[in-house]
Amino acid sequence: DSMIASENTTWNQKDFEHAIGGDIGLGKELLAEYRNQLARFIHEIEKAIVLKDFETLRRLGHTIKGSSAAIGAYVLSNRGASIEKEARKRGIENIEKDFAALKDEFVIFEFNANAWKRKWE
Repeated sequence: DSMIASENTTWNQKDFEHAIGGDIGLGKELLAEYRNQLARFIHEIEKAIVLKDFETLRRLGHTIKGSSAAIGAYVLSNRGASIEKEARKRGIENIEKDFAALKDEFVIFEFNANAWKRKWE
C-alpha cells in the first residue's frame, strides 16, 4: 500500500501514538496545533526568503526541527534542521530548495494526518 510507504517516511505514527500514550484526543489536539503552526511558519519562511532574513530562517528552521521531531514527523524535522544550518551559512539557494521540499512533504504529512484522524472517528 503506497500510503503506508509514504506514511513511514514522512510521519512515524507508531512513535506519535507512543508519545501520546494512546490518548487519541490529545493526539488530535497536538496534530491540529502542529498543522496550524507549520502553516504559519511556511508563510513566515516565504517572507524571510524574500527579505534574506537569515536570523528568522534559522529560528524557524530550528523550531520546525524540534516540533516535527516531537510528533514523529522526522522528514519534516530533518528539513527544518537543514534550513537552520543553511541559514547559518547564508545559503539562500539551498534554503529555497529545502523550503520547496518542506512544502511538498507537508502535503504528504497532511494526507496521512487526515487519514489517522479518520481512523479514530
